[in-house]
Amino acid sequence: AGASTASFQVSSSGQYSGNDLVTVSSVNLTTGTSGINVAGLSLTSDTNARTALGRIDTAINLVSTALGTIGAAQSRMDFASTNVATI
Repeated sequence: AGASTASFQVSSSGQYSGNDLVTVSSVNLTTGTSGINVAGLSLTSDTNARTALGRIDTAINLVSTALGTIGAAQSRMDFASTNVATI
């Protein structure tokens, strides 16, 4: 799957950009090399285990970043929804 983005209109200041839009990019968390790159890890030797640990550390960082990005977008949408509901 290719990278894509989605923009959501969350308010209307008349500019329809910037703070009016929440944009979320797709996140590739598949296990292959184009994703978090943990498929096929081997623990059969010290060298392989070290390589695996490095890739797992990188994967944890990628997942954490993805969750933060998704959470920030969700928070902006929740705030906008609450703001609209109080108008």
